[in-house]
Amino acid sequence: MFSYGSSLQGLPKRPQIPPAWYNRASAIIHVDYPEQWPHLLDWLKHNLQQDQQVCGALFVLRILLENVMDMGT
Repeated sequence: MFSYGSSLQGLPKRPQIPPAWYNRASAIIHVDYPEQWPHLLDWLKHNLQQDQQVCGALFVLRILLENVMDMGT
C-alpha cells in the first residue's frame, strides 16, 4: 500500500509566509497587474527555473492565480 507520509519525509517543510506579505502582494497584484507589471509572467518563468527563487515565484503565482480566479466570479 502506498503511503503519502513516508514518501514526503525527506522533503523540506514549506516556508511560512507572513500574512502581511501575502496581503501586500495580493493588493499590489490586484491593483497593478497587468498594467504596471506587463512582464510579470516572464519574471515568474525565469524565477521558477532558479533554485533560490522558486519559493518566492510560487508565492507570487499563487496570488496571481487567486486574483485571476476572483475576476472570473
